[in-house]
Amino acid sequence: MSFGKLSHSSEDNHKCIRAIIEQIRHFFIPSTSPHISEENVHKLMALVDQKYNYCSKVLREKTLNILIVEDTCVDGNSLFMAYDGDAFEREISANKDIVILSRVRDDVYPEYAFLHELGHILHLRLTQEYHDWMPPKSFDFLQKIMFKSLVNKPQSVWAECFADCFAIAALHRTVYEGYDCYPNVSGFSRQLIEMYIRVLMDTYDDNPLGRSPWEELIAIDNANE
Repeated sequence: MSFGKLSHSSEDNHKCIRAIIEQIRHFFIPSTSPHISEENVHKLMALVDQKYNYCSKVLREKTLNILIVEDTCVDGNSLFMAYDGDAFEREISANKDIVILSRVRDDVYPEYAFLHELGHILHLRLTQEYHDWMPPKSFDFLQKIMFKSLVNKPQSVWAECFADCFAIAALHRTVYEGYDCYPNVSGFSRQLIEMYIRVLMDTYDDNPLGRSPWEELIAIDNANE
């Protein structure tokens, strides 16, 4: 499956995917645990597009390839591979990212794992920092209120928390909220997370490289209402 603007030939896309598969083959092991269906991938893409205009804001002219595999990723419940144009330079003619949806390793819903990966894509395509996992500057807003323990943690931990926040917000108050893997998050915290993601998406084009602080995004959002 591919989402976003398909500006390259099927041969180019096939060559890109084959090159990626060959490199990451050793990341997977046989498994019979649950995995997401292609139907649910399309439903969840439609959800985030309706809720946040995700495809036109985040994906834009860059193709997002999505693969569903029968094995389990040894490093997690799914795999997002981001390329900034340097990797596979001989095989790939343009920037492409890929989400590989495997059978889940942990006690999570594969639908949640998919939305988590879409959160990573939002983070990286907004900030354009493919080698630095620091989330958008505005994420300080949630960190100071809800995630104080992140202060001295590696940036990769911040990035995982940001992706979880996107998944929680996307599912909140929808027919799919049963896929949420953090049902113990309080109603107030859930509302804060949803507000943050909504404002971040509403001001996506006014937040160059994700460097605008929360106060500035709120002012822009209020001015646009």
